Amino acid sequence: MGSMRIKAEETELPPEKRVGDGSISLRGKPSDKSKSGTWRAASFLYVIVFVNSLVLVAIQGNLITYTVNILHLDLATGANLTNYIAGSSMVATIIFGFIADAYILPFWVIAASCIVYAGGLIGLVLSVSLPHLIPPQCDEAVCPPASQHIQSVFMAGLFISGMGAAGIKPTVLSLGRQQFDDTDPVEKKKGILFFSYYYAVYEAALFLATTVFFWLQTDVGFKEGYSTMAGTFYAGIIISLFGIRYLRHQKPVGSPLTILAKVIVAATRNWRKPLPADGSDLYELEGETSDIQLNRIRKITHSERLKFLDKAAVLPGDAKGLPSDKKQQLIREWKLCTVTQVEVLKVVLLLFPNWLCSCFMYVAAAQNVTFGVQQVSGMNRQLGDFTFPPATVMSASIFSSLLWIAVYEYVLLRPLKKWTGHPRGLSPQVRTGLGLFFAAATMGASALVEMRRVSVIRAHNITDLQVKRGLIPMSAAWVLPELILMGFCHPLLGTAMLELYHQEFPENMVSLSMALTLVVRHLVDLSRLVLSMQPNGSLVMAAPKAG
Repeated sequence: MGSMRIKAEETELPPEKRVGDGSISLRGKPSDKSKSGTWRAASFLYVIVFVNSLVLVAIQGNLITYTVNILHLDLATGANLTNYIAGSSMVATIIFGFIADAYILPFWVIAASCIVYAGGLIGLVLSVSLPHLIPPQCDEAVCPPASQHIQSVFMAGLFISGMGAAGIKPTVLSLGRQQFDDTDPVEKKKGILFFSYYYAVYEAALFLATTVFFWLQTDVGFKEGYSTMAGTFYAGIIISLFGIRYLRHQKPVGSPLTILAKVIVAATRNWRKPLPADGSDLYELEGETSDIQLNRIRKITHSERLKFLDKAAVLPGDAKGLPSDKKQQLIREWKLCTVTQVEVLKVVLLLFPNWLCSCFMYVAAAQNVTFGVQQVSGMNRQLGDFTFPPATVMSASIFSSLLWIAVYEYVLLRPLKKWTGHPRGLSPQVRTGLGLFFAAATMGASALVEMRRVSVIRAHNITDLQVKRGLIPMSAAWVLPELILMGFCHPLLGTAMLELYHQEFPENMVSLSMALTLVVRHLVDLSRLVLSMQPNGSLVMAAPKAG
């Protein structure tokens, strides 16, 4: 027994080799700083980001084409089905982000989601490959829709895949940021770049999906397109397995939503108590961290904003003479909170307007997926002898995003840092405002193009069937300006939200905050249906009636 104890002590990791933020390995032991984390680990997570984004866009971006042209559903029904799937994914994203923060390591959420994702892709491949699950072809203006059996099999595969993607999206961001130690200035600086590179990988996946994979689905066949897509996903997951040993992990520290609820309840119960003149008299734990359900959470100093919530940290009677067990009892009864807990709720409430305003950008972005794709499908899409698929037009927006990221990081960042003094050149708030400005410009450009498209249809008396067959005498290049402007929006507002939320939210809400940045995109999914419908229920993609 003595020799075993000596051997364990010899193999124990010395404190100087441990990660400063307390990261552990998958086995629960302290991570070796020199053998884990940083770009070495993040690169394998980027592989997951790449294949997840590629598959998700390859499915959802061309989903309208499949539901309308293959399943023979009308555009409104197809868009509605798309929104149902996106809405379910939205709810699941919040749930998985919450679970990763409160109970399970993000790695295990990702692993389980990949298994679910793989099963969903098998179902999708079978639904577009088996003859009895493929409706007969139809070239008429109005075709009988596919049977409920065929629709159900396809939608089941789509729903299961969406659940897998929902588990990966927020947790891979959280796990990726955990690979950089915020207590190390060098690693912290690298960690700030994680989100910019994440967006570059995300946009690169979108570019490949909207070009190669959309072409495979539209011109070669959905069977070949979905099979190649599934094979790419499986290959990416296998590659990412080699990076497991390099990953750092941080233990979940309990439900963050419980803490927020405690502050609200305690502040309500103490609403009659006067606030002390000095904020230092409010209750806070001793030491560097606040560890009442906030283990490893850094203390947050008291602020003067939203002062009503400070009542949650007001101690009854003589604070100096109150025994510690009495304080603990008050905390358990939801009658008392720490200053740090109060400030966490303040941060959440003050960031809500920023989160809500970002919806406006995604309202514009949503039109690229449904309305924009169907708009282009009726136009001239010839490039020499090649006719590109309608959904491929989104690659212009993606290329614009990639170009903006490169220009900002390698050309504009240094002079902007000298001008503003901000380490990222422009603060997240300024970039959010710029993203919203370009979103407004995008909608203006889109309105002008639609006015032109409608006038061409009316001038040439184009019928609904001619629109469906892409016979509008108008080049698809007309939509390029709006797509280029939209390409500026995504990296500006997207990276700004990721950086701001990771910076402001406490450590036990990282996955949930990452989920919120993704959920805001899905909140506008219903607008795809609403904004693409006339008041009488007819789709604007049909040829306008005379007069």
